[in-house]
Amino acid sequence: MVLVADVDPATVPQQVHVVRRDPAAPGALREARAHAAQHVLITGADDGDVLVCAVLLGKEAPGVPVTALVRSGSVGEALRDLGVRQTVSADDLVAHTLAKSLEAPHAGDLLLQLVDSEQHSLREIGAGDAVGKPLSTVRSERAGLVLGLVHDGRVVMGISEDPVVAAGDHLLVAQHGH
Repeated sequence: MVLVADVDPATVPQQVHVVRRDPAAPGALREARAHAAQHVLITGADDGDVLVCAVLLGKEAPGVPVTALVRSGSVGEALRDLGVRQTVSADDLVAHTLAKSLEAPHAGDLLLQLVDSEQHSLREIGAGDAVGKPLSTVRSERAGLVLGLVHDGRVVMGISEDPVVAAGDHLLVAQHGH
């Protein structure tokens, strides 16, 4: 794991290699060998910093999968237009979680348990032998809790519809263990 940030390396876990530079500085992403990364996570002090880093990363490491943490959902949409594979809007996530918690008071606890459990993990796995089957059938055949599937980069929960799993889809599964 490599962190590109102007931070004191002593404040970062020992297994993280620190490139102590502003990620937007010329050559910083090259020095971090971003082109060889398996995946990149972009965060920043504000959405402007995230946008700048995404543009620089697109030039330095085209084809490397990128996830970006943003505040605004509209900035997330702009990043997807720039080729960022996945964006998470912190403001949208909190606002929608709070709204669901008004409808179902334990919704926030459920979401927190899904993402913060030591006993359970969330996995995105290739569809494999599930291709051609309705999602309801896949749910009854698999161990773990199949939360939905990813089709063309979009999450489908299969609540109001029962989609057929297609080649290239991935299943989102909550399971015991890591």
